[in-house]
Amino acid sequence: ISKNEWGSGLNIFNLRSQISFWARKVWLRCYGIPINMWNDDYFTKLTKTFANYLACLYETKEMSCVEYARILIQTSAQ
Repeated sequence: ISKNEWGSGLNIFNLRSQISFWARKVWLRCYGIPINMWNDDYFTKLTKTFANYLACLYETKEMSCVEYARILIQTSAQ
């Protein structure tokens, strides 16, 4: 990119060197969870040793699909 195309105020730098990724979000598909344990408290306990529980899919919360639970967790990226 030349300065003529974008103006004299253009600063080009390596964005990767400026950004640190501390965490990532991952959707899990969990099989074998008893129906009476399908709630946020249990999902938090289930994942707390390796991640932070964030949410579950609407279908999981409403139990419209009971084959598996889909939960969103946040893990460390280090």
